[in-house]
Amino acid sequence: ILEIYWPEKMALVYLAVTRIENQQIFLAGRPGDKGLSLSWADLTKIMGETAYIPWKNFYGYDGIIPGSAPADTVLTLKMHLRDMGFSEIEINGVYDYTTRKVIQTLQRKYQIQPDGLVGPLTKIALYNETPSLNIPHISN
Repeated sequence: ILEIYWPEKMALVYLAVTRIENQQIFLAGRPGDKGLSLSWADLTKIMGETAYIPWKNFYGYDGIIPGSAPADTVLTLKMHLRDMGFSEIEINGVYDYTTRKVIQTLQRKYQIQPDGLVGPLTKIALYNETPSLNIPHISN
């Protein structure tokens, strides 16, 4: 969902990206709205500073991991990482060096600042790496 400055209305509106095809970005505002199609160059001329990414927190990761996250959340994260194939992850509620390094590797793959913290963007990347979840997947 993008914040768009609509010149004709002289107002900010919010439009959803419905698809991207042949270098064109398709946007719509309401169900049944025929929407509009813009090139990236044209879109950047009217796009505001805000974009929203709706997503579902499938595994209930609470807070920023490890900062404000409870041990149960760290344990769930480590089980998720193990399921993703990181066999070196020790299953416990401690956010250790190995876990941080695995998270930093994932962050680099998705061009997220590799700080080792699991915030909203890293959570989305983790879910994207889980093909069994019935979600749209981002590509890098």
